[in-house]
Amino acid sequence: MSTSDDIPSSSFCTKLNDDESTFFTCSVIFGYGISLVLFIVAFNELYKINTFVLGQCKVKSIDMKFRSPNLYPRWNVTIVDENLIRNYSLIDLSGFSDEDNAWNAARKYQINGIYSCYRSADYSFLQWNKPSKSQFIGQILGGVLFFLTITVLILCRQWYRKTHRNTRQEQREEISLNSRELQTMSNPEIPPPSYQEVMQTTTLQTNYLNLRHSF
Repeated sequence: MSTSDDIPSSSFCTKLNDDESTFFTCSVIFGYGISLVLFIVAFNELYKINTFVLGQCKVKSIDMKFRSPNLYPRWNVTIVDENLIRNYSLIDLSGFSDEDNAWNAARKYQINGIYSCYRSADYSFLQWNKPSKSQFIGQILGGVLFFLTITVLILCRQWYRKTHRNTRQEQREEISLNSRELQTMSNPEIPPPSYQEVMQTTTLQTNYLNLRHSF
């Protein structure tokens, strides 16, 4: 079997490269998307760390907020802060598919109980947990890790494609050279006649012409 038979057709290679490029592009977009989300969440946590204020919340009642397909505990609280009393509904960020689990989480803060809570300066957001520096650092590191990983993959792919392209070009040149050598071997050129052969042919032609003139 000739060497050229071992090389896939150009249409097959083109389709394969297109599929790989599409998958790689989607992977890059997905990876950078995750990195961006982690950065946004991290800086949102940093904003809370620097701006949220400690307050006291008294639980007035508890119910559930349904957001398909999960249940979210909701506490209706009164915020007592600087002699101001404000009513607010605090919804847990974690949803539960099981109602019993949702109520168990809700009962962590009992009705008529007073607990520490953290609010934004304009009272537009309220949460039980203190903003976490460790959570901010973890999210930043996760975003950086995804960003660097995708960037390294892009650089490696560019290096691989450049190296692979040069290798294929060298293979094509080698195949072309081998084909020319095979063609030369199968159709050797006829060497030019020697001096003696030329002189013999010339003598024969001269004798033939003299013979015709004699008649």
